[in-house]
Amino acid sequence: LASIPQGAVIERIGNREVQNWGDVQEALLQAQPGPVTIEVDSPTRTVTVEVPADEALRERMVGAVRYWMEPRIGQVVPGSPADDAGLEGGDLIVAVDGVPVETWWDLVDVVEDRAGVETRLTLERNGSELVRIATPDEVTSTDPVTGEEVTVGQIGVNSTGGAVTYERVSLSRAA
Repeated sequence: LASIPQGAVIERIGNREVQNWGDVQEALLQAQPGPVTIEVDSPTRTVTVEVPADEALRERMVGAVRYWMEPRIGQVVPGSPADDAGLEGGDLIVAVDGVPVETWWDLVDVVEDRAGVETRLTLERNGSELVRIATPDEVTSTDPVTGEEVTVGQIGVNSTGGAVTYERVSLSRAA
């Protein structure tokens, strides 16, 4: 899966066409164990992945795959480091401590690594570039790949998100 370029469009998994992120997740979760081909457009290529037979490993594999989202803030949690720094819904984060961010996940990765450390956020708001300083809170979280407890930084923002896709899941996954 790591060989699929960031921003590529997944067209098909196995013999199943996919149209949204929910379809991608469902196709990977329901695929037969073993090698499965993934057809990608932009750039066009075919990638073969090994789908594990173990349900927990399969769920971790699917959970580790990230879809593309721009690093635009949807909501700011009142009283959070982001709120204290003056971030607003609609702000587009373009860099963190001078390191460019292209996706929401770039932003999450950098902020998670900076728990308790003063962090410079460069953003675009209404056509102007602004800089805000926030110190991410230290939060205990579960790593989606390893399942281990880790301490990460959070500033108290949510993404603008995208289309919401609902899927049926087992009771154990819904909990």
